[in-house]
Amino acid sequence: MQDNLENIYELTPLQQGLLIETLSKPDSDAYTIQFILTLDAAMLDETAFHQAWQTVLDRHAVLRSAFYWQDLDKPVQVALLDVELPWKVLDWRHNEALEAEWGQWQVADLQQPFALDDAPLFRCTLIRVNVETTRFVWTIHHLINDGWSYPILLNEVLAFYQAATAGQTLSLPLPRPFVDYIDWLQQQDMAQAERFWRGQLEGFTTTTPLGASKPTPTGQADYQTQHLLLSPEQTAALRAFAQQHRLTLNTLLQGVWAIVLARYSNTDDVLFGGIVSGRPATLAGVESMVGMFTNTLPVRVKVDANTRLLPWLQTLQQQQVEQEQYAHCSLVDIQGWSEVPRGSPLFESIFAYENYPLDARWEQLGLIRDMQAIERVPYPLSFVAMLRGVMELHVHYDATRFAPVLITRLLGHVQTLLANMVAKPDTLLCAVPMLTAVEAQDVLVNLNSTTVPHPADVCIHELFEAQVARNPDAIALEFADTCLSYRELNAQANQLAVWLREQGVQPDRPVALCFPRSPQLVVSVLGILKAGGACLPLDPSYPAERLQYMLENAQARLLLTTPELQAQLPLTANLQTFTAWETLSGLPVGNLPCQTQAQHLAYCLYTSGSTGQPKGVAMPHRAMVNLTLWQQADIRLGQAARTLQFSPISFDVSFQEIFTTLCGGGTLVLIAENLRRDAAALLRFVDTAKVERLFLPFVALQQLADVAMGWMPPSLRDVITAGEQLRLTDALNVWFRNGDCALHNHYGPTETHVVTAYTLQGDASQWPVLPPIGRPIANTRLYLLGRHGQSVPRGIPGELSVAGDCLAQGYLNRPELTAERFLPNPFGDGLLYRTGDLAYWREDGNVEFLGRADNQLKIRGFRIEPGEIEAVLNQHPAVQDGAVVVHEAKPGDKRLVAYCVPTTDTPDLAVQVQHFLQEKLPDYMVPAAVMVLAAFPLTPSGKLDRKALPVPAWGTNVSVQALPSTPTEQQLADIWQEVLGLEAVGVHDSFFALGGHSLLATQVISRVSQAFGLDVPFHYLFEHPTIAGLAVQVEHLLRNQSLLADEDDTEEELELL
Repeated sequence: MQDNLENIYELTPLQQGLLIETLSKPDSDAYTIQFILTLDAAMLDETAFHQAWQTVLDRHAVLRSAFYWQDLDKPVQVALLDVELPWKVLDWRHNEALEAEWGQWQVADLQQPFALDDAPLFRCTLIRVNVETTRFVWTIHHLINDGWSYPILLNEVLAFYQAATAGQTLSLPLPRPFVDYIDWLQQQDMAQAERFWRGQLEGFTTTTPLGASKPTPTGQADYQTQHLLLSPEQTAALRAFAQQHRLTLNTLLQGVWAIVLARYSNTDDVLFGGIVSGRPATLAGVESMVGMFTNTLPVRVKVDANTRLLPWLQTLQQQQVEQEQYAHCSLVDIQGWSEVPRGSPLFESIFAYENYPLDARWEQLGLIRDMQAIERVPYPLSFVAMLRGVMELHVHYDATRFAPVLITRLLGHVQTLLANMVAKPDTLLCAVPMLTAVEAQDVLVNLNSTTVPHPADVCIHELFEAQVARNPDAIALEFADTCLSYRELNAQANQLAVWLREQGVQPDRPVALCFPRSPQLVVSVLGILKAGGACLPLDPSYPAERLQYMLENAQARLLLTTPELQAQLPLTANLQTFTAWETLSGLPVGNLPCQTQAQHLAYCLYTSGSTGQPKGVAMPHRAMVNLTLWQQADIRLGQAARTLQFSPISFDVSFQEIFTTLCGGGTLVLIAENLRRDAAALLRFVDTAKVERLFLPFVALQQLADVAMGWMPPSLRDVITAGEQLRLTDALNVWFRNGDCALHNHYGPTETHVVTAYTLQGDASQWPVLPPIGRPIANTRLYLLGRHGQSVPRGIPGELSVAGDCLAQGYLNRPELTAERFLPNPFGDGLLYRTGDLAYWREDGNVEFLGRADNQLKIRGFRIEPGEIEAVLNQHPAVQDGAVVVHEAKPGDKRLVAYCVPTTDTPDLAVQVQHFLQEKLPDYMVPAAVMVLAAFPLTPSGKLDRKALPVPAWGTNVSVQALPSTPTEQQLADIWQEVLGLEAVGVHDSFFALGGHSLLATQVISRVSQAFGLDVPFHYLFEHPTIAGLAVQVEHLLRNQSLLADEDDTEEELELL
C-alpha cells in the first residue's frame, strides 16, 4: 500500500460519529445511500458512461479513501493514488419477473456492507431493463459523500461523458480537496462553540417523545417510507408566502415540524435533529468540494402557545442563522455539552429540507428520465421535504414503532398546518388547526355517537321503586341468615326516609352514614335518597381526623350509624346521631312523594386531594340513573344477577353494585368483612352463595385468580374490574379460559364514575396484557386533548376529558377547585372534566389507557410509563404480581424500583427478575433494585398503596455483589476504569451510564482486543454494555480461538504422519 499512498489525515468529528455508528451496527444499512438514475437506453453510451465515472473517481481523493481504526488511539482516513472503479453490468432484458427481482436486488444491494478499510466505499451497477430503459445504481457510504456532493459529482460525470461521446478530451480545474476542510476545522474556536451549544440546550434534559410510537420496539428496525405531494396551487402559495415575508421554505417546514412534534408529544419545548449543509461560507470554494460535510444538529424550538405564527417563524429563522457558524461541531460533542444524560438520545426525529439542483444540461441532454435517492437514517422518524416542481414531503419511519396509518395522518397534519399557516399567519400557535376536517368530525363526533334517550327527571331511587312494583316478592338482599324481599327492603327504607324528613332532610343536604357491611347499610343508602338527601359514606377504618374533616367540609348535621361505631366516631355538638333503629318499626312503609330532581345530589365521596385534604365529589342522580340504564341495556350486564356487594361504601363502585342490581331485579349478596379480605375464603363464598356477578379492583381480582388456580365457580357469569389499570397475568388468562365467565374492563374517575367499558372477547390466552378501556357509555362524550385544549388525532396521547350525563356537580363546598377542574365544554353543551389521565384513540374506536399524566417517570432523560415495565415484570413465571415506582437514592438521583410478590418461594428471585428485565427492556427502563414482598399493601378500596411500598436501603454506588468475580471481568474493569477515569465500576453498570461515549468505546475495544489477543467486534460493547455481559462474549471468543488452534495443531500433526 505504501506505493499507492496519497495522504493520511484525521476524520472530521462527523465522520468519527458515522464510523462509530457503522462499526457498532455492522448489519445496519443506516449510512448506505443508493442513488438511482433511470436512463434512456437508446441514448446511453455505456463505455463513455463508465469512463466518465472512472475519471471522476480519479479526481477526488475523498472518493479513494479508506478508514483504519484497529490498534489506533484515533481513527484515520487514507487516500490512495489509484483505485479501480467497482463497475458491474446486469442484463435483465429477458427477465419476465423483472420488477420482483429489482425489488429483491435493491434491498440486497443496500444491505451489502462495505469493508471500510477497502477503497472505494461505493459501487456502480448498470442494469439493462429493456431496449428503452437502463437503470444506474450508485451505492455509496455516507463517510465519503453527502447530498450536496451528489449533484457536483453527477455534473462532472455529465461533462466528461459529453466529452467522451464527442471524441474530445476534457480538462477541468482540480477541485479543492476535502483535507482543506479538515485543516479549517482545526482552526476553529471549540471553546466558543461549546459555550454556544451549552446555551442553546440549557435546561433541556429529556428526549422529546414521539407520542404516536410504541415506546419499546423489539427486534430490528423495519424502515418504510410514505410520500405526499402538495398540489401546484399549494406549492405556489407556500413559495409566495415565504417570499412575501422573507422566510425560507426551510424555515416554514421546520416550523411546521416543530408544531407537529409539540402536539404529538404534548410539550411546548421540542428538540429534533436538523440536517444542515455544514459547508462554512468562510472556506473559499467550499460549494464545489466533494466529501461528507452534511451534519445533523439539534434544533430546539419553543412552541409558545400564546405567540403568533408569523413573528414566531421570523424568530425561528434568526435562530437558524445564528447556529450556522457552529454547524461544524459533532453531535457527540454537542450531546456531551447538553444536560441530556449519556446513553440517552438527544433526539429521535430529524428534519431535512433538500435543495440540490442538477445542472440544466442533464435535462437538455434527455438522458435521465428519473432520479431518486434511497437512504436509511438511524432515527425512528425522519421528515424530508424537497422542491421538485411541487413540494414533496417524505416520511421515513421505523414500522416496528409506527403504524402506517399514523404516518399517513402525520403527512396530512403537515399539509393542514402548512395551509393554515399561509392562510392565517396572525393565528396564535395554540390555535393553528392541525386536524383535517374529516379527522375533527371523527374524534369529536363519530367516536362520541352515544346519545340514548333516557327519562329526563328520574331519580335513582325511583328506578328501584319501579322494580319493587314489578316483582315485590323477589329476594333483593342476602346477608348471612337474613333475606329481604324487594317489598321488605323498600318498606324499611321508606320508614327511615319518613324519620329523616321529620329531621328536616332536604335535597342536596348530605346525611352521613357509617356502618359495617350489613342490611342496615343498604337500607340507609335507600332511605337517605328517598328522603331527598345525599349519602355521605364514612369508612370506620379511616382516621378520626379525616372523618372529622369530611363531616365539617360537607356540613353534615345528621349521622346514621350503630351504637358500637358511635363511640369511635368524632362527634360534635352540631352533629345529630341516630342509632335507635328499633324506633322506626311503627312508621309508614309506603313510598314518599319524591322531592328531588335529577340534578340533585345522590352521594358525596371523598377522594385524596393534592393539597393533602380530601375533596368531596358531589354526584347527582342523573349520573347514577344514566349508568344504571346503560348497564341494563347491555346484552350481558343487563340481566338480573346475584351480585356480590364487595366494594367499601366509600368507593363509587359500591353504588354501582347496589343500584344496577336492585334496579334490575337481581339479588345483592353481602359478604362479611373477614371473608372479603381473604382471597381463598372469598372464592369459596362466591361458589357457595352462587354469586353470578362480581365487581373487583385489579389487585383483588389477581389474588382471586391466584388462589383459584384455573377453577372458575360455575355460577359466575361476569366479572367487572375498575379502579386501576387491568393487567392480564398468566393466572387471569388461565382462570378465564375455563367456563363462560366474561371479563369486563370499566374506567372512570370518581368525578364521573364509569365512562368507558370494554368486554374482552375470544380466547383468553390471546388477550393483550394491557387491554383497552373501551368506548364511551351512553350519553357520555370523551375528548383526548393536548396541553392547550386542542383535540388530538387517533393514535396520539392526550389528556382524557369527559362530558355528558356522567359528570359530578363538582367538589362539595369547593367552588374554586370545581371551577379549576370542571371547565366549559368547548365542543358542546355543559361542562368538561379533565381527568389527568393519559390515553389515546385506537384504530378500532376503543380507548387505550396509558396512566396518570403526573405518574410518568423521568429517568436519565427518558419519560417512562411504570405500567409498561410492570407488564414485562409480570411475565416472569415466578412473579405473581409486580409494581414499579421511582425513589430518590439521594436528592436528584431518581431510580426505578420493582416490587414483586412471588408465586412460590423462589431463591434469588430478585436477581432472576433483574436479569429477566435486562433481557427484555432497554437499559434505561431496567429497575435499579428489585424487592420481593410477601404481599402488597392495599388501600381501603383494595387498590395497590404505592406510597406504602418500602424504600430500598441504598448502599454505595458499587455493591459487593457487583464487583468483578472472574479474571476476565477484572481485566475488563481495569480497562474501563482507566479509559473512564473511575476508581471502581460494577460489573452490571452500563458503560454509557458511567459517562462512556462512542469515541471512548473505540479505545475500550482496541485495548480489550490487545489485552486478550482477540479481534473483538466493535458492536459488542453496544450490544453488551456491562462488564458482565462483555466478559461472556470475550470468553466465548477465547474458547473459539482455542478450538481453532487445536484444530490447526491436529492438521499439522496429520501432515507430518
